Parts: sequence; structure tokens; C-alpha cells
Amino acid sequence: MRILFFIILGLLIIAVLSESKNTNKNNKNEITNVNEFDRRGATSSCMYFIKQLLHDPNSADFETSDNANVQIKANHAIVVRSVRANNAFGANRLESFICFMEIRDGTIQPILITPKDKNTAEILVLLKSWGILEKSEDNPTHRSHMR
Repeated sequence: MRILFFIILGLLIIAVLSESKNTNKNNKNEITNVNEFDRRGATSSCMYFIKQLLHDPNSADFETSDNANVQIKANHAIVVRSVRANNAFGANRLESFICFMEIRDGTIQPILITPKDKNTAEILVLLKSWGILEKSEDNPTHRSHMR
């Protein structure tokens, strides 16, 4: 009788642990119930949004988070991440992306996810409207004037 009790108890513990692991896997890419950005949350959110843009998201190999350029201001975050992934022709290419994200109603929302060397006008508008780039600065080559 005692052996049966321990067998049932062991099976219950295994079932609970297994369900806990499955719940964590399902919520891995959830980006909700957020009140403020931190470096880790901003970089992982950026990776999530970049993967959605890739032709072959399963081939994505991101550089380490230490190499990411992250700027956080209130409920806005700007992250520059590099990823190596297969393009539509199957070539493995390295591309840097800029992620502009903000927190709205507890959810991280992508505002603009773009390759680093494209959409300069939109990038300047966002930098100015978020107060990161001086409003009087109109020359896109002077990005070093960030506050």
C-alpha cells in the first residue's frame, strides 16, 4: 500500500513539473503586462519582431546581446541588433536592424522595425518626436548629436 502511495505521488509530481515546463514554453514570446523597458526585455522583444520579418526565421542567428545598442527613454526603446539569416535565395546574410518600440497598455508594440541603412527619414522623425535627437537637427549624417 505504501509503495502504491509513493508511485502515485511521484506520477503527480512529474505531471505538475511537465505542465509547468509546457506553460513556460508557450509564454516565451509573450510581450504583455510590461510597465517599463529594461535592457533584456528590449533586446529580446526586438529579436522577436525581427524574426517576424525574416524570410526564414528558423535560420536566424543573432549576435550576443552584449553587442546590441540599446537606448531606453521612458516607455520608448530603440535597439540595434544584428542577425545572420537565410534570405529568399538561400544565402546566409548578416543584416543590422533598428527596432523602435513603445509600451502601450502594458504591451510592447513595434513602431518601426527596419534595416539599419534604410528609412532614414522615418528614423529621424521618430528620434525627434521621442526627444532623442535635437528638433533643430535636420542633417541625417549628424546622428552623433543624440542626447
